[in-house]
Amino acid sequence: MKKYVVVGVVIVLVIVAGVAVYTSGAMKSAGGTIALGTGSGSAADVPFEKIASGVTSEVHVRANYLVDSPEKLAALWQLLPGASAMPTVDFAKKSVIALFAGDSPTTGYGLSISGINDTASARVVHVVLTKPGASCITGQMVTQPYVVFEVSKTDLPFSHTDTETTNACAQ
Repeated sequence: MKKYVVVGVVIVLVIVAGVAVYTSGAMKSAGGTIALGTGSGSAADVPFEKIASGVTSEVHVRANYLVDSPEKLAALWQLLPGASAMPTVDFAKKSVIALFAGDSPTTGYGLSISGINDTASARVVHVVLTKPGASCITGQMVTQPYVVFEVSKTDLPFSHTDTETTNACAQ
């Protein structure tokens, strides 16, 4: 019973943190809020691997999370109903970035990472938020698109940029 209470508290904290992230424009980390900016200096590309994505989650606001432990990954996975089995991540070498679009009014919404760059002052995650165009046929249901990536660990603070785009569906 105690385990379920702890998991429930963690889920509530993640949702509350998501609201804080949405309103402050910050990415959350184990150590607290990470200041955001666009970084400066020359950028080096950072490889990343998608480990999960879907259109239904328990996160109802636009949020980004930086996960740095197996316990936090387990709590995150509780927010992803229907996701594949939780992957094993070597947190000594890797971090996990989880991006949530929040509630979207129909199908056809999504998000992705177009790139990750290390600058002299920050690791910048370039997020692309996609919405359906006027000619798109969409399902009338609320969705919560998400995507989860694994990336090499760094001591740099994380930052992000958001770009919005519209799908031009065939007519």
